[in-house]
Amino acid sequence: MEADNVSDAFWHRGYVPLFPYEFDASDPEKVQEYCDQLTRFRQLAFKNPLHLGLSLDITIASRKAASTNPNLFRLLPPFALQGGQYQLVLKNAIRCEPDRLSQVWVADVRKHNDESSWGYVVLKLFQASLLPFPQPTWQDPFGEYSCPRQLACVEELVYNALQDIQGCTVPYFYGKHALTLSNGEPTRVNLLEYIEGQTLAELHDTYPAHRTTPLEPKQYRELLKKLKHLYVPAMQGIHEINDRHVVLRDLKPENIMITPSASNQVVFIDFGHAFLNAPEEFVKSYPNPLWMASCVIKCCRQHDNDVKKWAKKCLSPDLQPPIPVPL
Repeated sequence: MEADNVSDAFWHRGYVPLFPYEFDASDPEKVQEYCDQLTRFRQLAFKNPLHLGLSLDITIASRKAASTNPNLFRLLPPFALQGGQYQLVLKNAIRCEPDRLSQVWVADVRKHNDESSWGYVVLKLFQASLLPFPQPTWQDPFGEYSCPRQLACVEELVYNALQDIQGCTVPYFYGKHALTLSNGEPTRVNLLEYIEGQTLAELHDTYPAHRTTPLEPKQYRELLKKLKHLYVPAMQGIHEINDRHVVLRDLKPENIMITPSASNQVVFIDFGHAFLNAPEEFVKSYPNPLWMASCVIKCCRQHDNDVKKWAKKCLSPDLQPPIPVPL
């Protein structure tokens, strides 16, 4: 696995970073050789998969929080403040199916020869053998293949661009690392803050499906009140991200966390597909705020109309940050 440098990226239109592949995409034979290598790694990964209790050695750099205000920023765990060499002991899988763009695990952070926990982290593994393979027959492999190097490096760039709102609007980022997994495969791993809470999609799922039949009045009022409370911080978060010339392309309920560490705090995750250094006119024209509005509610037309009608009261016509209004 080659080392990654920001200077390696080609910036399409100035705000779309494209990192080179680790194979010659223009040569079908080279693509096939790469696929054959991935096939061998995949077979070994199925025989010796990541599992609960597996330990991975890693070095974490020390860092400081952007702010010490506990009402806005979550506290950094001890391992992040101190830094050093640690063991990551896999605790549970959030996403581990093959042919996804990443494998995601929660791990316990420990010192060597010490069973006590220093906190939890999220490992986002861009394991090439478990991602969809490139195909030698593709006419435009660059437009069809999600390269693990691209996904890991773009996410690293995004977190660096959003450093001053890490621990608030986005998770703390503990760096991009190169690890060799149980199947012998070198893999890029992004290390992220573990956030207590639930995704917006999980919040939607706590209420019965009611696309045809409305919820009972009590449930309706309860859900609508929750969504109204979330709407303003969600829109404020989007504007905070956009103000730093970052535009999200994968904005959906599964990538939005609701954490109890602050009052209805909304945290955005998953930045493998994003634009950086986007010019002001592009940021203003991109529909991130409108997509955010549609993410908040995902059920029946009545709820959708109610939330959008209410939202107009707290969104100015030019999509400036919303002003909270009484519920």
